[in-house]
Parts: sequence; structure tokens; C-alpha cells
Amino acid sequence: MAAGASVTGNVVENAPLYGIYAGGAAGANGLVASANVLRGGRVGIAVSVAEGAGGAVLSGNMIDGASEGAIRGERGGELVTGDLARASAANFSNLTIENNRVS
Repeated sequence: MAAGASVTGNVVENAPLYGIYAGGAAGANGLVASANVLRGGRVGIAVSVAEGAGGAVLSGNMIDGASEGAIRGERGGELVTGDLARASAANFSNLTIENNRVS
């Protein structure tokens, strides 16, 4: 995803890396991922936690069976956080992560 994008209402199964890639650089801004169903794969959603990254809202997604985490922070091509769907994203003021169902 790039600046100013919305990904809503998709079904993604067994993606080889990320079900949804919500940026990994400072230019990521104005991103929304909601009401998606993500099954299998390594990471459900990767979102930018790079210095200077803009806002992202990840809400109301169903993420099932992502082997390396439902929502992970990414910076410069590298996963740098634990699973933000299961732990607080309070350290990242640019992110709103809420009401996602993870199993």
C-alpha cells in the first residue's frame, strides 16, 4: 500500500509472506485495512513503524492461522515488532489497531 489507500472486504488465503502489506517506509500514510479475511500465510498484515510514518488504521479484520503473527510492524524490509494484534501498539502513535479477530 502507498500513501492514501484503503483495502477493504478482501479474502486472502495462504499468502507466501504478508496477506496485506501496509508499507514499511516513512512515506506510508493515510492507510486503512478493514473488514478483510486473511487465512494462513506467515503474517496477516505488515504495517510501517518506520520513523516518520504517517497514520494507519487496521480494524475489523479476521486473521486466522498466520504462522508469524497477525499484525507485525515492519521497517525497511524487516519485521521489527511482536504481534501488535495481541500486544499493545501504544509505542506507535501513528497506528490504530482495534477490533481485529485473531485465531
